[in-house]
Amino acid sequence: MPSPPPALLLLAAGLSRRMGAANKLLLPFGEKTVLETTMEQLEGVAAGQYIAVMGHEAELISPFLSNRPWQGVYNPDYPSGKTSSIKAGVRAARPDCSSFMICLADMPLIRSAEYRVLLDTFEMGRPGVLSSSRGSAGSAAIRCFFQPLTGKTF
Repeated sequence: MPSPPPALLLLAAGLSRRMGAANKLLLPFGEKTVLETTMEQLEGVAAGQYIAVMGHEAELISPFLSNRPWQGVYNPDYPSGKTSSIKAGVRAARPDCSSFMICLADMPLIRSAEYRVLLDTFEMGRPGVLSSSRGSAGSAAIRCFFQPLTGKTF
C-alpha cells in the first residue's frame, strides 16, 4: 500500500524584519500578493494536507486562507524562528501523515512544476531534497525538503 502524500507546511509566521514595517507576504506580486501567488503554486502539488503556519500579523494572513484548501495554524512561539513553526505544523498534521514538504511563503517565483519535481524526487526514495541552481546548493530560503517522522512529538 503506497504511503499517503506528504503534508505541505507553508511557513508564513515570520517577522519580515528586513522589509521594515511592511509584511512582505502581503506585498503586491502581479495581480495578487506574494502569499497568494505562493499558495496558488503550492496548490498545484498533490498534498495530503495543506497547513499554513502563521504567527506575526496572523490576523492579516488568515483571511487569505479562506476558500482555499489550507488549514491555518497559529504558532505563538514564532519569534523564536522557523523551527518552532515547523513543530507547530507537524503537530497539526493528521495522524496518518508520514512526511512533510516544508516551504516558505515568500517564494512566489517557484512554480508548481518545480515543486512537483521535488516531490517526484522524494517519491523515488530520496529522504530529503535540496534545490540547486547552476550547480550550487540552494540557499536556506529556497530549500524545500521532506522529512519522514515517527512519533511526531515535539
